[in-house]
Amino acid sequence: MSFLKRILSFKDKEKTERFARLTTLTKIIFSCRDNKKEIPAVNISFSGIGLDAHYTDPEWKMRQDIHGDLILDEHTFSLILSVRHISPLIIGCKFTGLADVLKEPIEKYLQYELAGLMMRKVSTQFLNQDPRGEAMWFTDGKANELYAVTKDSELILCHLAFFGTYFEILPNKKIRMGFIQQHQKEKAAYKGSDLVRFVDKVDNRLLAVAQRFLNNIVGLPDEVKSQIENSILAAI
Repeated sequence: MSFLKRILSFKDKEKTERFARLTTLTKIIFSCRDNKKEIPAVNISFSGIGLDAHYTDPEWKMRQDIHGDLILDEHTFSLILSVRHISPLIIGCKFTGLADVLKEPIEKYLQYELAGLMMRKVSTQFLNQDPRGEAMWFTDGKANELYAVTKDSELILCHLAFFGTYFEILPNKKIRMGFIQQHQKEKAAYKGSDLVRFVDKVDNRLLAVAQRFLNNIVGLPDEVKSQIENSILAAI
């Protein structure tokens, strides 16, 4: 049982809300060979990609093949895109020939966004009242969870656990970071039934990953999300 489940009363997992939306991509670029432009992606799937129309060639036409390199995080794939949708904001393209090859790296890159999508909001009627303010809990029913308390729309505290990493935003908006462990006792502190080994220095890379995860927890109020993000950005 996780530390959140020990302080909250979660009676029925079927009473949670589930959403399906993906937002905010970073480090995905299509480098076009014809005009040497580097075009940021605004969405991606296993079969295609949406490119920011502001950076594309206005001469592109439907069904046109575009040759270039897809830069996905630290990996580069030479491929051909087939234009399938044109709008003032997005140029939608289909991957040609490499869809199977791209599936695994895309899935790996999007693991944090996809994990965020799996988070479900637990109805407040199933939570114990928190004396510090209004509590909200999001969970995937496994190890990833977010617990936040607000008072008059101000974030009082936040616990975020994902992929074995633990972040705690304190009332002074400072961040503590640790790793959730089961059997190690050195330099550790308990949170509920989980053992958290705190570290002295916050890892900026993990903070950036936490932001990607956070951006895709749909249903988390914008004012709460922005305060958590501001704490993360202040620590980066």
